[in-house]
Amino acid sequence: DSLPAEACRLFRSSGIRRELFAKQNLLLYPKVRLEDYIEVCDIGKNKQSLRGRIRSRHVDFLLCDDKLHVKAAIELDDHSHDNKKAKEIDYFKDQLHKSIGLQLFRVSVKKDYIEDIRHILDEV
Repeated sequence: DSLPAEACRLFRSSGIRRELFAKQNLLLYPKVRLEDYIEVCDIGKNKQSLRGRIRSRHVDFLLCDDKLHVKAAIELDDHSHDNKKAKEIDYFKDQLHKSIGLQLFRVSVKKDYIEDIRHILDEV
């Protein structure tokens, strides 16, 4: 779940934040734990196992509206997402977000994110 600091800095740049606020009044929160916005409701014996799987995981960014309702999650994927374990974790996050009806956008790490942000805003 590591993210190059440079990619994070570029993604959170002030120009991108202004565009987010101006277009849809969204707030961008970095490195949010899954457990902070996803509650495990399974009351069976799987509850602890499921909580354990999300407890130490996070998304790179969470998009919320001005009332702090979660609108989407964003993952910045670099080469560290290419190994088998990372792919399993990514698959788990994808399926988890799909199961709760929340979009998880995957964005490849690069030097400019404006087009990716515009695409995400169009979808949210």
